[in-house]
Amino acid sequence: MYHFGPFQLDPVKRLLFREQQGVSLPPKAFDLLLLLVENSGRVVDRNELMEKLWPDTFVEQINLNVHVSSLRKALGEQPDEHSYIVTVPRRGYSFVATVKKSANGDGALISDVDAPIETPYQSSAQESEAEREDSSVSTVLSPPSFLSRRIFILPALSLIVIAVVSYLWIAATRRPADLQPSANIIAVLPFKELSPEADDHIGLGMADALITKLSNIKQIVVRPTSAVLRYDSAEADSLRAGRELGANLLLEGKIQRSGERIRVTVQMLKVEDGSALWAESFDEKFTDIFAIEDSISRRVAKAVSAKLNAEEENRLAKHYTENVEAYQAYIKGRYFWNKRTGEGLQKAKELFEKAIELDPVYAMAYAGLADAYNLLTIFGDANRHDTYPKAKAAAMKALEIDPMLAEAHNSLAYTRMRYYWDWKGAEESFKRALDLNPNYATAHHWYGEYLTFTGKTEEAVAEMRRALDIDPLSVIINSDLAWILYYAGDYDEAINQCRRTIEMEPDFVVARLALGLAFEAKGMYEESLAQFKYKDMEKLYPSRIAHILAVSGRKKRALQIIKPYEEMAKEEPRVLYGIAGVYAGLGDRDKTMRLLEKAYADRQELLVYLKVDPRFNPLRSDERFQDLLRRIGFP
Repeated sequence: MYHFGPFQLDPVKRLLFREQQGVSLPPKAFDLLLLLVENSGRVVDRNELMEKLWPDTFVEQINLNVHVSSLRKALGEQPDEHSYIVTVPRRGYSFVATVKKSANGDGALISDVDAPIETPYQSSAQESEAEREDSSVSTVLSPPSFLSRRIFILPALSLIVIAVVSYLWIAATRRPADLQPSANIIAVLPFKELSPEADDHIGLGMADALITKLSNIKQIVVRPTSAVLRYDSAEADSLRAGRELGANLLLEGKIQRSGERIRVTVQMLKVEDGSALWAESFDEKFTDIFAIEDSISRRVAKAVSAKLNAEEENRLAKHYTENVEAYQAYIKGRYFWNKRTGEGLQKAKELFEKAIELDPVYAMAYAGLADAYNLLTIFGDANRHDTYPKAKAAAMKALEIDPMLAEAHNSLAYTRMRYYWDWKGAEESFKRALDLNPNYATAHHWYGEYLTFTGKTEEAVAEMRRALDIDPLSVIINSDLAWILYYAGDYDEAINQCRRTIEMEPDFVVARLALGLAFEAKGMYEESLAQFKYKDMEKLYPSRIAHILAVSGRKKRALQIIKPYEEMAKEEPRVLYGIAGVYAGLGDRDKTMRLLEKAYADRQELLVYLKVDPRFNPLRSDERFQDLLRRIGFP
């Protein structure tokens, strides 16, 4: 047992206590804490931590940063003081608190080491002296620990040899493409508009255009527009943004427009130290903005030494429109689309339609229109029988103009999956989108949903984690990872993921809903119901509350809640699926099946969850239920 401050760390039972009270930690965060505590008093290199925490697996360094941050919060550290974990710039982390050991957790100390803190400026001689001092203290205070070390030294050396050989084999056999993304992760921040009358979102549009171009280069990872939106303000700290986004390279710029002229100043920085790799200014007519974007994207590719193939060269130079007014309408549309609100999506739809009116062969605008129709169904409460067919038509038009447009393939895949239940066609379209643009976070995200709906939950988790590698700050992707873990039956990890998401965005009710349902699945009914006390969640999810009451034995109350919605279903069939879930919890199979059949007749989109929704587990052996799954066409 390790003791530091008010904490006790049990490496055998994998538990952390604060004054006898358990402290919840995700598994990787616990592993990280144990590594730091076992190496207290010395700097543990980031690469060493990455290799030990994620052996045989490629993950980006932001994962380590996230777990360090969660550890600091769990230990109660304040942002301006680190009494446990100290960051050593450009090297790694050091655990600086005094660590004591006890033989079996009973408090009888066998070691009490207060090792000097290694700093980047400490000489090797000082380091050796510190190690000798540390060793002598341990030997004097704890003879038994010295003997026990000798017992385990040969097995430990064997394990080290095995680990080294395994690492070398993995390094030799891993494809370069698997390792490449860690070298160049680029964040393109919205360019800052200096003109007093700037109101056309040209700064965000410039960033979005560059992100679209650069994301076609497979040798780099580019943070998507949705990730950089939060930094669309003049006060945003660029280097801090780069660190938060887990990027090692940052592209930022300033735009000043005067009449028909536009001046763009751009620079590329190393996030680590803020040094500039290059900087350049462009002073052109506004109609030449596409040429400016071409020049910047070529400079970025050159700066990261990307060797482009012919296809990437073509995509980098590609202009989806030559009409500046249509381009402006499109970038404004993307700005409103990224807001993910009903009002914003309606405005986005109108702007995409304007762009198409100005340039009828603007493929990207058609893809934007398809995306707007797809999400209006979810965020705008629109009629799915109207929006999904329109989304499909817009995506097909985009592909007619440009068959190589990843965004259009992804939009089409989403429509095929959600509304048409064309599972084979959806998978083909998702895979085509990812083949054309492996760095497209939304494609990984939506394909992860597809894999979930079809019951391939392990693959779905991996796909969603890939989406997070590209867009680690996305609240919706973080939340949907929690949902997939819930559907996969990994309720503990789903709870941990929900908490991480809520820490990012406390008001994100979708994550709170997932947390409540994960508690329900574990039989923690009161903890589950407590989540629905947050703001208006009781009004938003009455069928979920009724289901929790039903399975926890409060059937009368569940029926009282759901009865008014059964009347509502006569006018609004959308609520049928939720009501069916309640009757499944009440154990009424016949009523459940009648409601599901009505939902099927209305082509309710929530039926895509039917194969994995645990509310319907009691019906899995029912032939009527299996027949319904077959008719929905699940592969």
